[in-house]
Amino acid sequence: MKITDVEIIPLSYGISDKPPRRRFFAVLKLTTDEGVIGWGEASDCYGHSHPMTVKALFDEKLRWLLIGQDPLPLEALMQRLRTHVYHPLGARELVIQCLSAIDIALWDIRGKVLNKPIAALLGQHHERLPLYAATKPAFYEPYERHMERIERLTSRGVRAAKLRTGRDLAWDTTYLREMRAMLPDEVEILVDGKYNYYPDSAIQVAQVLGEIGAVYFEEPIDDTSLDEMARVAVHSPVPLAYGEHAYTVNDFRDLIQRGGARVLTPDAAICGGITEMMKIAALAQAFQLKVVPHCGGLTAIGMAANFHAAAAIPNVGHFEYDARAVQPLRDELATEPLFSNERIENGSIAVPSGPGLGIEVNERVFERYPYEIDPQVASSFSVYGTRHV
Repeated sequence: MKITDVEIIPLSYGISDKPPRRRFFAVLKLTTDEGVIGWGEASDCYGHSHPMTVKALFDEKLRWLLIGQDPLPLEALMQRLRTHVYHPLGARELVIQCLSAIDIALWDIRGKVLNKPIAALLGQHHERLPLYAATKPAFYEPYERHMERIERLTSRGVRAAKLRTGRDLAWDTTYLREMRAMLPDEVEILVDGKYNYYPDSAIQVAQVLGEIGAVYFEEPIDDTSLDEMARVAVHSPVPLAYGEHAYTVNDFRDLIQRGGARVLTPDAAICGGITEMMKIAALAQAFQLKVVPHCGGLTAIGMAANFHAAAAIPNVGHFEYDARAVQPLRDELATEPLFSNERIENGSIAVPSGPGLGIEVNERVFERYPYEIDPQVASSFSVYGTRHV
């Protein structure tokens, strides 16, 4: 078997935030001479901010390293790719996101050839994964609107919700206490600081999280200074969670050993692929840490990849589930909407059971959601996700 074609499909759709925004995606299609197709996805957190840049890297370099290669010796091919591209391009950000898409697509091909779901090939531990409801940042909406989004999922048995903070200390503190009072006692609270804090303000918010019994504090400060991150970890009464902006097992090692992270949040479409995610899971197990997979706003391809990897992790926690009601590339791209709200039962979703990723991609959907640049989005400077509190 040989790879005969490599294609990146840039996609996008609008979302109803105020001001309006777009979500972008970079989907990979690997075609072989035996008619087996592997699907992958590159992400940089919530979809992909620069899918045309991903496409350019594939068209200029990566596709030529893949065409003519046998996709089945997956580990050997991925190692050759890493060795070849790390020196000129580095081993972080865009490069690792692109390698993530390749690794996922190779696993999809392997599973289809062997007629096994990827989770089974990895050593499956879980048939279903419990979810947590991930809300959007909405600092100027009534709390009742936040509750509506969460209750859409708690009504289906979801028993954990992630709240996003980072407006200012006064609002954040009041919001967290009010939401804890409004949510049922059995619903656990996770809090995402999204790099919005300075270390001292992060420690102040962490004290509030301790008071309300939050499960963890995700990315309160950026991890460019592991010493400052470690200082926040020492003074926080709740564990720090990191990983959606980390690349390869090496970054996760440093987050644990130097930064004090105690919950790991890898994403197969970001960290280096399914193969790398399993290395990260083994690292977490060695340090007796929990893995809570990140899975923000991906297409059905990225969702499936993360579900299969998470299903093979014994110490996995809740799986992130974006609480937005409308996500067309999650629910329409696969011929069967395996990850839609309607598939949630008792707070969990079943791991796909078909071969490979376990989904059949409807390529006609690509025409409905073409990549489009939104000048308003492209020219804006976001405050959320930057150090300002």
